[in-house]
Amino acid sequence: KHRKEHLEETYMRIAQKYEYAGNLTKAEKYFVEAKMWKHAVNMYRNCNKIEDAKRVAKNHGGRQAYENVVLVQAQDVLKEKGPEAGCDILLKNNLTDMAIDYALEHHLFDYAINLAKNNAPHKMVDIHLKKALQLEDDEMFKQAEEEFILALKPKEAIDMHIHQRDWASAKRVAEQHCRDELLNITIEQAKEMVEENNLSNAENLFLHAKQPEMAVDMYVKKFQFQEAIRVCKKYCPNMLPEVLDAAGR
Repeated sequence: KHRKEHLEETYMRIAQKYEYAGNLTKAEKYFVEAKMWKHAVNMYRNCNKIEDAKRVAKNHGGRQAYENVVLVQAQDVLKEKGPEAGCDILLKNNLTDMAIDYALEHHLFDYAINLAKNNAPHKMVDIHLKKALQLEDDEMFKQAEEEFILALKPKEAIDMHIHQRDWASAKRVAEQHCRDELLNITIEQAKEMVEENNLSNAENLFLHAKQPEMAVDMYVKKFQFQEAIRVCKKYCPNMLPEVLDAAGR
């Protein structure tokens, strides 16, 4: 009535006294009055009264706060019984998407796929992508490719094969799923030939990819000006003055 600026602090102290005395219902009431509902949630969690913790979180913090309490509960169960048990907690609270993400976080890919098939088909693409990335890290490239395709990410499969310099596999995936990538694969293969100083094959690949300018640049950088001039005259005469200038002619 007279010192309203101290009201919330007073509610907080009263709540703490009730908590210490074991009267959790009264403690909750005053924690809420003090706008400290999170303290009530933690109080119930510390007393292993999870349902009460979830109730307070949902009533005063909304959906996100409720989900956070359930997630903490799942993490506690995980430590005791393993990740699948933690997922079960999330499922029992109708948090299917969160359960799937939780399973993926712990590399339970088959478990996540089964959950998604029955309850959340919209998560399937994400699951296959994460499984593909894990298989790639594990150097299981054939299986990773299959998962990338199921995730509708053929370009990622192609990039993986390019990184491994598995040109045949990269081209196979491109031919089946995204032919627009075929020229890029050929260019990357040509660059490998340049690194190996196999310039004749590199030139053929650059020309096949309709990039004669790259073949010219390759020869200029290798100081093979006669070859650069030859390619210029036949495929890109507009570059000839520049090449002649570089050759000192």
